[in-house]
Amino acid sequence: MKKIWKYEFTRNELNEMIPSGAEILDVQIQEGLICAWFLVDTSNDKYMRKLRIYLTGEELPMSIGKHVSTLQAHGLVYHVFDMGG
Repeated sequence: MKKIWKYEFTRNELNEMIPSGAEILDVQIQEGLICAWFLVDTSNDKYMRKLRIYLTGEELPMSIGKHVSTLQAHGLVYHVFDMGG
């Protein structure tokens, strides 16, 4: 069965067990928290999925993952990358 699930970031990271094949739909700020919404197939096995936020101008690692979203809040610009599992 397909559903949309929401996950909240802790500081600048999201590390959650998410069904395999989940598609990131969006990353936004909701009630002051950065959240990610995924389209998931609840029948799939779960694995650890990692997203990371970097600020504009912050030094980035060589292996940064895939860019999924950019957010602006409180005068800052946040860039969200999917690091996979």
